[in-house]
Amino acid sequence: MKRIFVFLLLLQFTACRHQIEVKTLPSSAMISHKGVKLGTTPVEITFWWYPFRSFPLEAELSGYRTMEFNAAQSLSTRLVMRDILHLQGSTLIGAETRNIHTIQLIREHGPAGTWAPKDASP
Repeated sequence: MKRIFVFLLLLQFTACRHQIEVKTLPSSAMISHKGVKLGTTPVEITFWWYPFRSFPLEAELSGYRTMEFNAAQSLSTRLVMRDILHLQGSTLIGAETRNIHTIQLIREHGPAGTWAPKDASP
């Protein structure tokens, strides 16, 4: 039990702020996190990350499908530890952009082309 507590305590020391940039093709999509609108693309977002955290974002644009993605997917404890060892303080506090996420939005469409199973009618 003591080892688990120490392990969890050490994981919290790897928590830090991250700044990412989100772009969409086409641009001007609204980016939101759990229903809170963060801005239109291109947009810079700063958030706290810790191991095993998910940071789901949605990109919405009229005439296009809503796309969901996890902004924390490109982060890892190994990456944070590397930044600590290389004294990359500005990326650890969220002062510099760490990642740029580009999302290709898909147009709404009729029955032809690619679609999700819910779009197909029997």
